[in-house]
Amino acid sequence: MTKGRIIHIGAGSALRPYVRYYWAYRNADPLKVMTFPIGSTQMIFHRGRPLYVPEIDSWHSVVTLSGQVNFHSHLQSFGNLDMIAVFFTPQGMRAFFDMPVSELYNREIPASDIGDSSLTELGRKVLECQDTGQCINMIDAWLKCRLADRYNVRRMSLPVYEMTVNPSASVNSLADLASLGRKQFVRIFKDVIGLNPKEYQRILRFQKVLYMMQMGCRDEMRMVAECGYSDQSHLVREFRRFSGVTPLGLFGLMTPYSDFYSNPMI
Repeated sequence: MTKGRIIHIGAGSALRPYVRYYWAYRNADPLKVMTFPIGSTQMIFHRGRPLYVPEIDSWHSVVTLSGQVNFHSHLQSFGNLDMIAVFFTPQGMRAFFDMPVSELYNREIPASDIGDSSLTELGRKVLECQDTGQCINMIDAWLKCRLADRYNVRRMSLPVYEMTVNPSASVNSLADLASLGRKQFVRIFKDVIGLNPKEYQRILRFQKVLYMMQMGCRDEMRMVAECGYSDQSHLVREFRRFSGVTPLGLFGLMTPYSDFYSNPMI
C-alpha cells in the first residue's frame, strides 16, 4: 500500500523529530497486502472499513495504535478503505503517550483501550471529516498539544541514528552514546522504541537489505558485507524470518521497498 499520498512534516515544525510523515490512502476494492517490520510505530485513523491483521487475529478500530512488530503479515481490506496514518520516528511515539511503547509490541491497540478521551474524540472528528487535508491538520494540532519534552526520548535519538548508519553497533557502544550503563540503556530503549536493541538492529539490517534490493542489488554477498551479517546463510535466515521468503525469492513476489531507508527520519 505504498501508493498512498505521503505528506511530509515541514522542516520548521516542532513535530519533525517525532513524526516522519502522514500517509493517506484510499481504495474501494478488497485487497490483501504483504507487509514487513519497518522499525517504527504508527497511529492509524480509519474513515472507511477497518483493516484486518490475520497473523494476530486483530481488527483495526477507528483509531489504532500500531506497535513495533517482528513478523511479516498479510493485511486485509474488504473494500471501502480510507485511512490516514501517522508514521512516527523510532523514538517519536513515546513523546505523546505516557505508556511504555513496549506495551504495543506485536499488537494493534484501539485508542479506546488506553482510556484517552481526547484521542477518541479526535478519531470521531476525523471519521466525520471528508477533507483529508483538514483531517491531517486536526491530527497535527492534537499532536502538538500532546507533545511532551521527555528526556529519555531525546537521549535515544543519537543511539538510534548510530544504529541506522551501523546496524551492527555494539549495545555497549550505544549505551555510551546515551551516557547510560548497559542494563539501564536496554530498559529505556525498550520503553521508548518498543523492543530491545538487538532485535531492533535485526530489523534495521533487514530494512537495509530491502533498500539495496530496491536500488537493484541482487548480490547477496554484497548485502552481507554492507548490512553486517556474518555470512550468506545468516542473511537468508534472517531475511526469511522477517519476510517469509529469501531475498532473491522476494523479487518474484513484489518490487522490494524499504520504508525506513526510503523515507528516513533524519
